[in-house]
Amino acid sequence: MPDVIGFVSGVLGIWSFVQGLFPSKPDIVFAAVRVCVGLGGTPGFDGPLNSPEGVLKSVRIYNNNEQFLAAGPNDISIRSGDFVDIIMDQGVSQQAPYVQIRNGDGERTCIAYVTVTFNDGQNRGWDGTWAEQMPEPVQWYCSGVILDGSTAPGKCLWMNEDVGTLMIYMPAFAPGPDKSVNPDLNHYFGTAGFRAYKFNDRVGELALAPGWPSRKEKRGAVAAAAAQPQRKKKRAPDSRLIITDQPGHSAEELCASHSSHGPSLVSLVEGLFCNMETREALPICAGELTEGCFEVPDTKAVHGQSANASASAQAAGNSGILDWTIKARR
Repeated sequence: MPDVIGFVSGVLGIWSFVQGLFPSKPDIVFAAVRVCVGLGGTPGFDGPLNSPEGVLKSVRIYNNNEQFLAAGPNDISIRSGDFVDIIMDQGVSQQAPYVQIRNGDGERTCIAYVTVTFNDGQNRGWDGTWAEQMPEPVQWYCSGVILDGSTAPGKCLWMNEDVGTLMIYMPAFAPGPDKSVNPDLNHYFGTAGFRAYKFNDRVGELALAPGWPSRKEKRGAVAAAAAQPQRKKKRAPDSRLIITDQPGHSAEELCASHSSHGPSLVSLVEGLFCNMETREALPICAGELTEGCFEVPDTKAVHGQSANASASAQAAGNSGILDWTIKARR
């Protein structure tokens, strides 16, 4: 299980000083929401990020009592790696801390981040890295989008046939006045923070806090689903091996994540190997370390294309190699 405080501190720390990702301050009775999607072609654990662009059915905002304030236009198209700003006339001078995003019918859209500028000029932000802590059916991928204050690209959350609506309470994802964070993940999920629904009309709420104590209050579909035996989706294992020196590709995160899927990964930055079949992380063999470690195979891969696996990779059960090091991408 990953360090909860470390994860939360890392994600929330971005929003403690970032300014360039927020839409401009609107008029006094207007609020502005920015939605950004991942960059297509970004290398990830299961090949390049494929078609993250999409069409959102709507973006809506609500006040602190979850009372509807305003909605943007219907069918909002967002291109790969791009963002849109939705300016909404609230009609009343109230803050809009709840942001609802509804995915278009039949669309697959990978949300990298969402930011909001209240009518009074305050800013809040959420990014797709939170999806890393969520169970199936929620899925995440490397977004290729670098947030201000971050040294590596973040993650994006897939909205698809399993996740049709997001409801985000934006204040939950801001550090405290002293930059403190709440180590309880329940603070960030459910009505206090982030909710996801299977359908566009907020029906079929998904339980989103695996591995930690569940929320004490579970209502409606969540309570009914929690009472039933849960069956995981079975996926065929990916027998390829990725070798990368990009800071945004973490073997430790990959093995620890509840919802990651794809080839095994060698992170040269971390000096770690993640075996995706066993979810075991091993150090890379180097120097005097020759036992209980993973020997990085030689590769003839060029520009991320598969090559025949070496003997050491085959011994680890890997059938092909994807070289995503900087030298291979030049």
